[in-house]
Amino acid sequence: MSSRTGRANLAKTTLQVMDVGRYVNPQGESVSIAEAMEACNAASEYFASGELERLREEVVSAPALILRPGLSWRMRRPWKARMRWH
Repeated sequence: MSSRTGRANLAKTTLQVMDVGRYVNPQGESVSIAEAMEACNAASEYFASGELERLREEVVSAPALILRPGLSWRMRRPWKARMRWH
């Protein structure tokens, strides 16, 4: 979907689905997204003007983890040794 019209139609359809809270899939089944949307809205957080900039500055100014050359930061996964591939 590279055309501007196609993207605009997709956006319009997405907003309609969000308003209704469900959509019909290619198999003709009605799929509810209302519960998922409620969960997303409940977990959303509002940041007042300037708050995001303050948070960005806080993160940028925090010290970073620095490792010596040759050390790995990856977590070891002991469970992987027990896995058997068939």
